[in-house]
Amino acid sequence: MKKPVLISVLFLILSISAFSQNYQCINNNSVHYFTDGENVKAIQIDSVVTDGNNNIYYNYPTLAETGEFDCFTKNGPSWIGRKMMVKPDGDNVFYNLDSLSITIRTQAGEGEQWIIFEFYTGYYILATVDEITSMEFLGITDMVKKITFQAMGSNGTPVVHPINDMYILLSENHGLVRTLNFKVFPDLVDETWEEGCHEFDLCGLGNPSTGTQNLTKEQIFNLEVGDEYHTEKVNSDWVAGTYQQELMIYNIIDKQVSANGDTLKYQASRCGRKEAIENGATEISHYNDTIGIVYVLQMYEHFDTIPEKMIVDEFETGTRAYSYNTQEYLANSEKMLKRKWDGLYSDPPYDCIYQIIFKSKNPGYGDVYFVEGIGGPFWDYGYFPGNDFRHLLYFNVDGEEWGDPLNCDSLLLGIQNNTADQQQLKILPNPMTGRSIVEFDNPNQQSFTLYIYDIYGKKAGEWKTRGNQTQIKKGNIAPGIYVLMLYKSNQFVQSGKLIID
Repeated sequence: MKKPVLISVLFLILSISAFSQNYQCINNNSVHYFTDGENVKAIQIDSVVTDGNNNIYYNYPTLAETGEFDCFTKNGPSWIGRKMMVKPDGDNVFYNLDSLSITIRTQAGEGEQWIIFEFYTGYYILATVDEITSMEFLGITDMVKKITFQAMGSNGTPVVHPINDMYILLSENHGLVRTLNFKVFPDLVDETWEEGCHEFDLCGLGNPSTGTQNLTKEQIFNLEVGDEYHTEKVNSDWVAGTYQQELMIYNIIDKQVSANGDTLKYQASRCGRKEAIENGATEISHYNDTIGIVYVLQMYEHFDTIPEKMIVDEFETGTRAYSYNTQEYLANSEKMLKRKWDGLYSDPPYDCIYQIIFKSKNPGYGDVYFVEGIGGPFWDYGYFPGNDFRHLLYFNVDGEEWGDPLNCDSLLLGIQNNTADQQQLKILPNPMTGRSIVEFDNPNQQSFTLYIYDIYGKKAGEWKTRGNQTQIKKGNIAPGIYVLMLYKSNQFVQSGKLIID
């Protein structure tokens, strides 16, 4: 009588083992990194709960709105959804913000269809295993299922929906190769992050370790002798009539590391120029010297936390401060950057997290960032009525050259082309009577938003464009002096002054 029991138990173990590696979406023994081409997000299972015959996996929680004005919780659902349930038959079920289920039938064969999602209205989404083929990703070759979607009406006829143009890729041994942010599947909008449903591609694995990984403080602060980087720093206030611009070239000539590896001391040759304008008077300073740069890595431990995972610090007063990191690709580079978002706090009984200053997108301050292999800080405070930023213009680090270099001789002679006037938007005609054209560089046809403010900081209008120019109309805007401010992905790019007659 015991032998059949042993066989049954053995069969159960083998079945569980097969499901654990047979086209399952998530491997809870590895961190998975995904990107939409700009941002990097992670799946790292925080906890596993058994519910009958089902295993429920929870990705680490993130910041989310509670429904009350300017009130957040640190226990919000992650980008991949509230949770994922693994059923004995191999089905993987994700849950969106509305707690509606998204069922991935991982054991479905080629050509097989099923209802992956049902709307309250009776509409539903049909999933199809479009093909099963061998694919290479991150240097790994594995069998991959391509699962496509078709939105259907309540009468069973196909309907138009953005999800029809999306698909996921599921590998046999390494989980999702392409996924969606199931938190907002199929057409919700995350109000906290202003993010809709779109695709993310696998860009890194923790086990085996390959591709993109979490960017750590040691990787960020990793300059070596011979490395070079160039920066621009601007601080201006149009109302006060002040403007400061610093253009600097740094060459690393010496590096010293403390015995415990925590402190990095650099010597850098510096070549640069500073222009200061106040009350119509201009003062120019030149720099051609050697300076010391010191980084104490212990101060940047927060960078070791994976993207969007909440960090909590508690003070003696009982107040708790909250922060989180985001990780992004530096445009047109293999290097990455990390931002720390802070300015969030709560007091006992800690039932609500507040912002020090209310913002409608990406709660907290995320204007300061650090670049892989170079450090920082760099920042981009786009505020009215001026600018405050420090940008990385160029680097030649670890064999990679990026950006447009400054010229030391020109800086010392005061002939640098990067002047304040050239930082302004091109506006024609200016003054404007009825309409004007605003021109700017946009070779990659990225999405920009142009805002117009009066001298008191009140927004008078906004325009969105993917071109390199946009037409603005006077409409009901009163005559006067205005400031145009151009933004990309909530980051300040350029500005200009407009006179409306």
